[in-house]
Amino acid sequence: MDDFCRGIVHNIIESVLESHDHTLEWGVLPPKLRRQLHQVDPSLVLHSVVLHDENGGQSAMIQFKALKQAKNDSCGYYAMYNALSCVQALRAYSDADASHHISQLYSRARFWRLFTHLTNHLKENVKTLQYDTYPWTNTHVEKGVLERPYIEHLMEDPSTLANIWRRAGCGHTQDGMDTVSHMISAMPDFSMHSLRYNRLPLNDIAALDKVFSLFSASDDYTHAFLLGQTIHWVCIVCSKLSGRVEVALIDSRNHKLLGATEEEIKSIMDEDADDPDLTTRYKGPGYQSLKDPVQTTTLFHDCITGRQDITTYLLEYNMDGFFESFEEHVGLPSKEDEILMLLIGWLEGYWPPPVIRHNIVQIVEQKRRYLSNNTRDKFHAWGTYLSERIDFQGCGFPVVTGLEPVIQWAIKL
Repeated sequence: MDDFCRGIVHNIIESVLESHDHTLEWGVLPPKLRRQLHQVDPSLVLHSVVLHDENGGQSAMIQFKALKQAKNDSCGYYAMYNALSCVQALRAYSDADASHHISQLYSRARFWRLFTHLTNHLKENVKTLQYDTYPWTNTHVEKGVLERPYIEHLMEDPSTLANIWRRAGCGHTQDGMDTVSHMISAMPDFSMHSLRYNRLPLNDIAALDKVFSLFSASDDYTHAFLLGQTIHWVCIVCSKLSGRVEVALIDSRNHKLLGATEEEIKSIMDEDADDPDLTTRYKGPGYQSLKDPVQTTTLFHDCITGRQDITTYLLEYNMDGFFESFEEHVGLPSKEDEILMLLIGWLEGYWPPPVIRHNIVQIVEQKRRYLSNNTRDKFHAWGTYLSERIDFQGCGFPVVTGLEPVIQWAIKL
């Protein structure tokens, strides 16, 4: 247990080190994977989906039970605890040790020990910084929200989290911890809604691409992700053992999400929320935080098994969000004056030309080779449609005039 724990902790830290750009070192794989979560204790699987490929290979997506969070805004700390405990179990030297690590996953006392040591360390940094501004105040740390600067601070020094883990009684650091690396990555902004309508986080995508490449290069590998999704943190543990892929979702709310129907998701919202406006609720961040984990689990599974390429998928997903927004707010009205007024409203309220250049044009230019012919055709049709109906120079609206270079770019794309 102790030998193993120290390597796991080191690996958490290195995954988000090196300028926090998720740069990964090549050629260094962690110790051999010995089992997958469904093998440790099948009774803890909330739901599973087994898939077969055309070559007879088998893979699975599962949702694993977790310690249910007792403090609603501390989900980030629960996700970190879940990732550590699960990766320990996957690489434990014996089945007995693996079962012990998983049983400790449900120890509320152990979680709160780690939580206390983490927050105490953060409060020590408050004293050092002497900022007295958000989020570096004792008051903000004690709220129990795992803020982005806290994650960066905990992971910027390879010894920090390892020592906290040891002091909390979760394990010991020993010689050789540098032999295990890059097993946990933290991505605070991996909401599917954000990935669809905002600028794509290219550093995160590049990091994911490298991680998925490591899965392709090895028959035995594991990697855990701490993902900030809308208003919630979840943990996804990916493993490959003798070529068999398992992607496990672990959510401290313990709602059964994987395999849930739309009505079941809405029923969870009805139980957890007091807002009587169901229409607003089902479109809000709480609802999105229940949808995101399943979509992300499926995406990671498909990327690891070769069904999808992460860059291609997210680029197309993001561009579709752009066109979806245009169709919803502008569409294809028959009268030119209607088009102009709707276009102005869309540009001023949703997609100003500078934002389009930054979020769409720049991203496409950097990842042009991943763009499908179908999406290129969409850009051409969109640009042609507007160029034939809008007098950009003579309309008298600067926000519309500023769109003209983008339109010319889209037509030539």
